[in-house]
Amino acid sequence: MRDGPRAATMMDLSSKEYAMRSYYARGVLLTLGFVLAGGVATMARGQEYGLPALLPIPTDSDCIMASPVAHQDSVIVEAAEGDNPAPPDAIPSPSDAPLQAPPSYKTAMQQWGSDTPCTSGCVDNGCRGGYWFGSVGALVLGSPTRGSTYLTYNTNTYLPVMQTGDTNGQFSGGVDVTAGKMFGCGNWGAAFTYWGIYPSAQQADVYNTNYPIGSYVNFAGLDYNANPATGYWNNAFHHRVITNQAINSVEWNLLGNCGCSGGLFGCSPYSGPCGPRLGAGWMVGVRYFQMNDDFRFYSDNADNVFDGSPNEIEYLVRTRNNLLGFQVGGGLNYRVWNCFSLYGIGKAGIYGNHAIVNQAVYGAAGDAVVNVGPYATTAYRFQSSQTGLAFLGQLDLGGKYQMSKCWSIDGGYRMVGVTGLALTDGQIPNNFAYLPDAQRVHASDCLILHGGYVGATFCW
Repeated sequence: MRDGPRAATMMDLSSKEYAMRSYYARGVLLTLGFVLAGGVATMARGQEYGLPALLPIPTDSDCIMASPVAHQDSVIVEAAEGDNPAPPDAIPSPSDAPLQAPPSYKTAMQQWGSDTPCTSGCVDNGCRGGYWFGSVGALVLGSPTRGSTYLTYNTNTYLPVMQTGDTNGQFSGGVDVTAGKMFGCGNWGAAFTYWGIYPSAQQADVYNTNYPIGSYVNFAGLDYNANPATGYWNNAFHHRVITNQAINSVEWNLLGNCGCSGGLFGCSPYSGPCGPRLGAGWMVGVRYFQMNDDFRFYSDNADNVFDGSPNEIEYLVRTRNNLLGFQVGGGLNYRVWNCFSLYGIGKAGIYGNHAIVNQAVYGAAGDAVVNVGPYATTAYRFQSSQTGLAFLGQLDLGGKYQMSKCWSIDGGYRMVGVTGLALTDGQIPNNFAYLPDAQRVHASDCLILHGGYVGATFCW
């Protein structure tokens, strides 16, 4: 009987558990029903878009009106092209702001590449159909590398006391003039240039007040004033040597600037702000180069004064080198800053040298004559000539400052080397009595000239 109340209690509990389970089951089924109903509606909307939607795609009305908005930001509408107003309270991003260079950097850029008047040439950018230019300058050149020939010696010690080198090495002045025309926007041009140096005569003297003097030059085989010529040169009282040179150079060149503003020659030839810093140019042309060399060797065997008396004798050698030929050249320039450039110009050519040599031994008593051999009684006075090959090269290294559109100044160092010359030292014969040897032109000498120059250029 005890089991009866217990069983009733257990049945009651089972009934309550069943009821609870039924309640939960009905809640789950109801929830699923709502979800399925929403899914059907969503699928219906997806079919309206023509797509089998897996995620809900809201309509415009759902986005704008049905959806609740907790926070709304201000919206900036993009302006039409060409019209870009910005809201007054808009703050630009640092990445959008233009970069501002420091003032020092701006100044440096203006100094190294701005369009200033001094670099714009005769006209804007240095370009137009064509323009003329001309320059004039001064130069100082010398020839310290010239060879030397012994002339006088001390007859007690047989040591030399005078030589032709005693009159070498003098730097002499001259002029440098150019005129030309550029065309084709400065890409081409033609120029005529002349330069020359005119040194004064150089002189050296030796007296026999301390020792007797003699001549290294052997005048045996010649008579002067019915006496052997050697007697006028040896044991003499006074020897003197005088030398004199002059150089003239004339050239005509076709110029190539390699660009309107990056060229080398002509007016405003250095790279302006519109051109590169490194410019180049080339040239081809013809050149005439003349080298005159005079040598005079005097002796007085009676006193120390040269006054034109018959006891005085002179040996003269005069050479004229006339070089004519074709040359090519080119150069580079670098614009250090807007108005100042450094440049180097080189040119070289092969020339034909028509060398003329005059020789004579004479004095107030007349010409010396050959006293022995097949040419006896022949006066020692003649002119000889010969044409051979010569080489000439010139190098200019300098700087140029553009003062204004049409004015510039420049200066620098010039070196000129010439081979195949007939200089006076090389014409002295070993045997004065053998005229075929004495009359032979020896054109195998070389000469180096170097020095400085300054000038100004104007264009119009």
